[in-house]
Amino acid sequence: MHLEKVHEFLAEQVRAWQEGDEATISQAFAAEGYFLAPGFRAVGPTQIGIAAREYFSQFRDLQIEVRHIWWQAPRVALEWDWTDTNRATGEQLSTREAVMIDFDDADKVTEWREYFNRDKPTPALEDANSAIEPV
Repeated sequence: MHLEKVHEFLAEQVRAWQEGDEATISQAFAAEGYFLAPGFRAVGPTQIGIAAREYFSQFRDLQIEVRHIWWQAPRVALEWDWTDTNRATGEQLSTREAVMIDFDDADKVTEWREYFNRDKPTPALEDANSAIEPV
């Protein structure tokens, strides 16, 4: 995948997540591609589509701000701020995430791995930098 296609892919995925487009999200994955996040794993487009649908049923008002992109074929690494609102509680949370994405020769996702601390989400984006704690 060329750098221009990487930017197009990421823009499409951000749009799909923000608009609740589970088809676009899941169709980006290879047949055996997997999505990993803390406490979560889905394999293949069908499972990933179901997981996206479940997420959209629980959260709304998703906003994603891509902060950094690193690319060395066939891998993309990025950092983004993810802000959403819990439908049941109305609570809005922001999380700074690192994402690693690997692609096959057909530009399908073989691995999507997200890293974030779900136990310490950032209360608001404007507090994101101050919420980082040393490990």
